[in-house]
Amino acid sequence: MSGLAAKLRRTLQGRGQKGYVLIELLVAMAIFGIISVGFLTAMVAGYHGVVVAHEQTMAQNLTRTTLENVRDAAYPVMDYTTTTSRFDVEVGAEYIDEDFVTSEDPTSVQRITVTVKHHGSGGTILATQALKVQP
Repeated sequence: MSGLAAKLRRTLQGRGQKGYVLIELLVAMAIFGIISVGFLTAMVAGYHGVVVAHEQTMAQNLTRTTLENVRDAAYPVMDYTTTTSRFDVEVGAEYIDEDFVTSEDPTSVQRITVTVKHHGSGGTILATQALKVQP
């Protein structure tokens, strides 16, 4: 009877356990899904941060280069725009008086504004002002 008892014991132990494996699997998949969504959200935010930092660095470098070119250029500086594949660099020059107020008459000081924008959308990334004095 030991064979029959063992078979009966195994049958009784297995009763009530049939749906638990499926439930455990579904709970594990739900937990994994929640963790995955959080991880992917962090990855997307990190990538976006890298893209923004790259754009800021490029805009700063373009601004620095443009201001060096303006410094080396003859007085007066005229407005112009330079276009690269991803950025537009706009240089605007206006005469100002000794109180830093915009003047229509040519003076010995110009306020130079360098603006770096996205080439496609036109959104401004960085705008910087400097002064150029007539030598």
